[in-house]
Amino acid sequence: MFATIDETNNFREKLKEFSEKCNDEQIRTACGSGEDKKRERETERLLLEPFIEKILGCDIRSTTDVKTQYPVGVGRYQKEIDFVLLKEEKPIIAIECKAYGCRLGDHERGQLETYFQMLKSAGDTLTVGILTNGTLYEFYTDLEKTNVMDKEPFLCFDLGDVDAIEDSAIKWLMLLRKDSFEREKIVHELKKENSVQKFTRCIETLLREPSESFISLLLKEEGFSGGKKEVRQYTPAIKDACKVFLRGVSQKSQEIEKSVMAEEVITLEREEVEEVRKISLADLVKANILPVGSVVFDKGRRWYATITEQGKLSHEGKEWTPSGLATNVLKVGSYNGWVFFHVERKGRLVSLTELRKEAESAVSTS
Repeated sequence: MFATIDETNNFREKLKEFSEKCNDEQIRTACGSGEDKKRERETERLLLEPFIEKILGCDIRSTTDVKTQYPVGVGRYQKEIDFVLLKEEKPIIAIECKAYGCRLGDHERGQLETYFQMLKSAGDTLTVGILTNGTLYEFYTDLEKTNVMDKEPFLCFDLGDVDAIEDSAIKWLMLLRKDSFEREKIVHELKKENSVQKFTRCIETLLREPSESFISLLLKEEGFSGGKKEVRQYTPAIKDACKVFLRGVSQKSQEIEKSVMAEEVITLEREEVEEVRKISLADLVKANILPVGSVVFDKGRRWYATITEQGKLSHEGKEWTPSGLATNVLKVGSYNGWVFFHVERKGRLVSLTELRKEAESAVSTS
């Protein structure tokens, strides 16, 4: 993607300012009370419409930019999409909005999938489908199968925790703005990113469980014939070499994570809140800020875990630290689980980092 560092930082600040306004107590109260239809409408009016205008760059009052209750299908099969964003009078983004605090589950994704397929099947130039509850956003396209929405989002984030939004997400949002929206460029970037992810998983699988063809290829690179006899002969050595390589990558990732954590500690000390780093999950349990049995999950609600008496996350029969579990489910070298996992409080997602700060505040006043 082509945004400069300064452009990315400026846009992040803009998104942060927008998020602060969206998290205003009065707005959250207005969106979180009343009947479902009223809550949904208030979520659209107070959260989604400003997002469309300020972040995606569309004029909410212009029917050439945005159309609401956009009809798709015919007869008794006709449906209405909450919002459709247009460029040159052609649909580019479809948005399904749920009430503030609403869980974005399979049923809600199924609705967006239906609308997405109807629009695409009708020959429209739709590129992206968005599912949101005003603060959680999931972005989908159809890379796996033409005209059929992918099961997994290519982008998801939580406006309630802007600091946890990665630069790659910021760049995607910049690319999806109306003034920079180019279907060919977006499709190209989506396909490239999808290919990178697929090949990354493929390489990881080959290194963990080297196939005969992979071993043969390595042998040929080293001047061997790569025949079956050589494959059998050198398989143990190559498997050991793969383990050594993966161990080195893991150690390097841990070193980087320690370096990042050290820098975070320095920053926190400068801000005189160093105690936040010392508070553990067990401390949160002991202080009853995070009671035993509480359920935590990622922003997209794809992975869940429960809090144990020992201050661990229980997931599929095993106990983890927050970062350990986040790293495991995401299949990456390292990831900060304190910003990855959240709990729900009064219809709002709260990260473990925020709970840490709450505990730190309680300690400082006691």
